[in-house]
Amino acid sequence: MLNPPPAPLTGFASIIPSYGTHIDRTALELRYKEAIASLSERLGTDKWFLGSTGPTFLDALVFAYLHSILHSRENLLRFEVTRRVNLVAWERRVQAEVKVPFRRYTKY
Repeated sequence: MLNPPPAPLTGFASIIPSYGTHIDRTALELRYKEAIASLSERLGTDKWFLGSTGPTFLDALVFAYLHSILHSRENLLRFEVTRRVNLVAWERRVQAEVKVPFRRYTKY
């Protein structure tokens, strides 16, 4: 038995080509659009995801993704989110709430 195991026989420094799964971009974009639509539908007119009275872990996770997408250069992703007015308004509201504590501790 070898300890540690040998390095893989494929990759950058190998004459054997690397292998992997090809993911169809069109299928991936369709799933992305469905996911954004589901998020928008789930939020509806609620203040927080899951209908809670305050932010949850899901809100933090969704904010991280939406904030990154809305401030990225990827047009397709950003366009899909901006079509959902409730998601854009929610991201802006959460962003404003997140910035407040940081202003208190930041001195310029």
